[in-house]
Amino acid sequence: MVTRQFCDICKQPERAMRNGVVKLLALDHDHATGAWRGVLCQRCNQAIGMFRDNPQLLRLAADYVENPPGLLILE
Repeated sequence: MVTRQFCDICKQPERAMRNGVVKLLALDHDHATGAWRGVLCQRCNQAIGMFRDNPQLLRLAADYVENPPGLLILE
C-alpha cells in the first residue's frame, strides 16, 4: 500500500475533494506497459494524461511557458 502523502511531481498534497472528503493520490502507471510510476495528485495526473504521456510534448509545453513566443511579437 502506498502511504506517501505528496504528489511526485508538484510535491503538494491532494486537494481535490469527492463527497466532502479529500481524494487519495492517484497510482500513476505507464499506459503502454502498465508499469507503475508513482503517485500523483488529480491535477498532475490529468495534465500528464492531456499530453498523452508524451515526454516530448511535456518538454515543449515547459519551453513554451518559459519562453512564450507572444513576447517576441511585443518587442
